[in-house]
This record gives sequence, structure tokens and C-alpha cells, in this order.
Amino acid sequence: MTAEIIPSAWMHQQITAELYDTLSVEQSRDIEIVDGYGPERLPPT
Repeated sequence: MTAEIIPSAWMHQQITAELYDTLSVEQSRDIEIVDGYGPERLPPT
């Protein structure tokens, strides 16, 4: 039997670059950086 890990709600909130810069390595280790572009919103080439 395996336990499913469910992340806390705060782990799905956006943070600012300024706040990210204040986090320790341990705090920022699992943060995914997303630039806001999805496949349907790619910048023009």
C-alpha cells in the first residue's frame, strides 16, 4: 500500500520574484518557474 502525498494549498499559489529571492534553497527547491506561456500562447517567431 502506498500513501498519496497531497500538497498543501499554498503550494499552488503564485509568488512574486521578490518573494522568491528571499527564500532559502530548501524553501525554493521544489518551486516550478512558469513564464505564463502555454502552447496556445507561444510568442511569435
